[in-house]
Amino acid sequence: MRVMPRSLRSRFLVLVSCGAVLPLALIGLWLTSSATRSGERFLRQQMDRTLAEAERELQTRWGFRESELLRIADAEPVRHSFAAGGDSAKVAAAVSWAQRPFTESEGLESLVARDDAGMVLWQLRAGLVSPVEQVGRASGAAVASTNLGISPSSTIGLLVTVRNDDGRAIGTVLGRVRLRALLPSVVPPSVTNESVLALIARGEPQSLVNGDIPADSMARASFRMPDGQWVSMQRDMARPPITIALAAPLGDFVAPFEASARTGAVALALSALLVLALVAWFTIRLTRSLEDLAIAADAVSAGDLERQVAAPGNDETERVASAFNSMTASLRATLGELSQRQALSAVGEFAAALAHEVRNPLTSIRLDLQLAREQLAPDSRAQEIMGRTLRQLERLDRSVDGALRIARSGRMEFAPLDLQAAAHAAADTVLREYGWQGVEIDITVDDDMEAAQVRGDSAALEQLFLNLFLNAAQALHGPGHIDVSLGTRDQTIIATVADDGPGMSPEALTRAREPFFTTRAEGTGLGLAVADRIVSAHRGTLDIASVTGEGTTVRFALPRA
Repeated sequence: MRVMPRSLRSRFLVLVSCGAVLPLALIGLWLTSSATRSGERFLRQQMDRTLAEAERELQTRWGFRESELLRIADAEPVRHSFAAGGDSAKVAAAVSWAQRPFTESEGLESLVARDDAGMVLWQLRAGLVSPVEQVGRASGAAVASTNLGISPSSTIGLLVTVRNDDGRAIGTVLGRVRLRALLPSVVPPSVTNESVLALIARGEPQSLVNGDIPADSMARASFRMPDGQWVSMQRDMARPPITIALAAPLGDFVAPFEASARTGAVALALSALLVLALVAWFTIRLTRSLEDLAIAADAVSAGDLERQVAAPGNDETERVASAFNSMTASLRATLGELSQRQALSAVGEFAAALAHEVRNPLTSIRLDLQLAREQLAPDSRAQEIMGRTLRQLERLDRSVDGALRIARSGRMEFAPLDLQAAAHAAADTVLREYGWQGVEIDITVDDDMEAAQVRGDSAALEQLFLNLFLNAAQALHGPGHIDVSLGTRDQTIIATVADDGPGMSPEALTRAREPFFTTRAEGTGLGLAVADRIVSAHRGTLDIASVTGEGTTVRFALPRA
């Protein structure tokens, strides 16, 4: 089944959806989820303040109960009941006196008086009213017990010590304080009308929960009830040893935040739809011009180089259309130039063949001139003329060698060899000719080059360095430095040749590898072209970098043997 390619219009819409609409959707989801967290955070802040208020009021109520119990324990009849050693009359008098403050107290559930030996002397407890009963003990002393008609509830113990007139402890009075009496009068409404407050007596299996929520649920930070999610906070008190727990439903606080989040999400959704509509409208206008451009491109690919594209407006589409028209014009010019270059290539091959024929007589001429120079007197003026002629012959010979290497670069004999030797040999040759002008060649070799070799043709690699050094020396136009570095990287040997000459223009840099291209009147344009061919024949790469006014750097990399 052939899948139809998606148009640019659909791709652009998908891109905008992923780049703009999707983040808006994620923001909407984040707003919705953060509403719950914001509502819970605000609710817990309210609960924390409420617990602080409840703790202060509970401490006050506990102080009241403690004062009531101290007043009972410090009463004279009560103290006499402890000092009487179990005398029934004094015990009855103590019980009779304690009944009134016990009954009037809002929080006491029971009182138990014990002597310093731990034996119960008398007790009061809430329940059905009955007369004072005499209960026999093992020691024969009387124990008084009275029930006061108050319904029982969860309690917490409050113990006070009874002392005689000289401050000696003679017993204790243990009061059981109702937890409900300790409940703060105003608590949950400051949080929410459905909040629940619980008092949990630590160390005693009694607790009071003001509602239908289990105590174990109140001990957790959050829990779920049939009406939704609840949150809980606890605060431990030292006096009395009670834990205050406050729970409230989360829904009442989250609802306003969720409403705002939903409003924001709807606004984001409408914004996303508006963005999509605008993008679709602009895309249709944009792609209409691009469709015309695509039709023209198809025509050009079919060979119609005269096709032009209308360029209305003043935006990027107009720039693309203008660039397309310029491209077709440039393409027509390039094709004409290519035809000329093919002709020049044929001329180059002819020049290489001609150089091969010229080399032998050129060598003979150079030898004859060298013999003739030896016959001249050292101080003869002809020495300078002969030297200049021989240098020109050497330059012509190098040009002939370059042309021959272009012609036969694919027929070289490779063998493992040291690249340093080729670099030094080429440097000696160049310095003999340009050293008197102040040209210096510094060769730096890394330590790891001692055992590094390449597999190549020694004459070709020497010619490679010679061409690069000659190009650099000729570019200096006088004194200057040529820095050469040899090193290894992984399985590659890298050589860098840098000069501090005037550099090349961007146009010259783009054509530097072309055979017969040169910017010097006396140049042949074969130096870098031959170097590039030699590097390619050795399966390497050659890069040229140059900045006008800062010099030129040629770097080539060859695989290690």
